[in-house]
Amino acid sequence: MTTHLNDDGTARLTEPDPQARALAIAHCHLCDDDGYRNGAIPCDHIDRTQTAQRGIAAVRAAMGWNDKSHACNPKSAPETRTAPGNGITTPAHHPPNDTNGHPPPTTHPAPHPEKI
Repeated sequence: MTTHLNDDGTARLTEPDPQARALAIAHCHLCDDDGYRNGAIPCDHIDRTQTAQRGIAAVRAAMGWNDKSHACNPKSAPETRTAPGNGITTPAHHPPNDTNGHPPPTTHPAPHPEKI
């Protein structure tokens, strides 16, 4: 089987000959019998699972997410408030509901009289 890298170290996306391509596909657990991942992406026959796992772990750590719940860290959660009378908690940037739980009325500019 041929190497997966070109002489300059970049990934070889095509096999040099049809026999080498067929052999690479036959030995690859990532792609289908036609050499495609998920039926649409040409396979380069390189498993990047560990790289992806390290990358998502770094993202979760940087964002402060808990690996088990994937939920937002409570320290970085948005500020909330409870509307009076209905006990509904909403993000602080939303306008408050009235005492019956209805949102404030939306105001729209009046149409120009000539366009009615």
